[in-house]
Amino acid sequence: FEAATSSEFTVVAEETTTLDLDLAKLPPILVVDDDAGKAYEGFYSAALGDKAHKVLGYDQLTSLSGEYLAQYEVVVWFTGDDYRSTFSAADQAALTEYLSAGGRLFVSGQEVAYQLKGKEWLQNTLGAKFSKDSSGSKAVEAFGLSFAIEGGDGANNQKYPDAIEANGGEMIATYANGMGAGVKFANGNGKVVYLSFGLEGVDSAANRAALMNAAIDYLSPSAEEMAARIDALAAMGTVDSDAAALALTDLVSTRVASEGAELSGSASRELRRMGSFLGLHQ
Repeated sequence: FEAATSSEFTVVAEETTTLDLDLAKLPPILVVDDDAGKAYEGFYSAALGDKAHKVLGYDQLTSLSGEYLAQYEVVVWFTGDDYRSTFSAADQAALTEYLSAGGRLFVSGQEVAYQLKGKEWLQNTLGAKFSKDSSGSKAVEAFGLSFAIEGGDGANNQKYPDAIEANGGEMIATYANGMGAGVKFANGNGKVVYLSFGLEGVDSAANRAALMNAAIDYLSPSAEEMAARIDALAAMGTVDSDAAALALTDLVSTRVASEGAELSGSASRELRRMGSFLGLHQ
């Protein structure tokens, strides 16, 4: 369900023409580079390490929709220090749809809450409320880790890291002055981790990797949860949702085989219905 590429071949009347297609599998993690043209993506790729992922510039998301995003186990979306154009109405709609289908979202950006302050999407989807434009502290504790968001080999760009409050979410990061720096949120079928500072500003590669790993560990869906996402996509009943559901079946089948997971009868039946059961057993 990626953007199509084209090639030419010749079909001769009354002759059999065979075309072999080699379809690349999607990685489980999509990284959306929405930092208004800055060069922070390297910090995120390095923090993900050997976790299979794809980095896509925001301007390349020509087919952004919940169905498109649902092919990925986790979406990592970072905004750098952009304070003017993050999370448009279309972005919000696509991400809401993605989460309703069981998606997992990691958001990192120092101006996200400032730009979305008072918006229901910040409160109801990210599980947070805007508190203050500048936290007044560059020392953070998150997921049991202690680090600074200045100095070291980070981007040194955290001029106005937002302070936030939890709104349905659970606080998982605080600044040294006690103000909120991040939440995790079980959003219906989906899950969110939202950091109100930029991960790129964390002071060392080791701390950035440890923070990313903690977020991905919380967000990563099980094979059963991925199979339930196929059900949710199929219920949408569009051509795009069917295509995305088909793309997910191979991923789920591989996960079940590698994890030795047990799927429920309904999840197994849905995989068979999509035509890609691949020898799995109930």
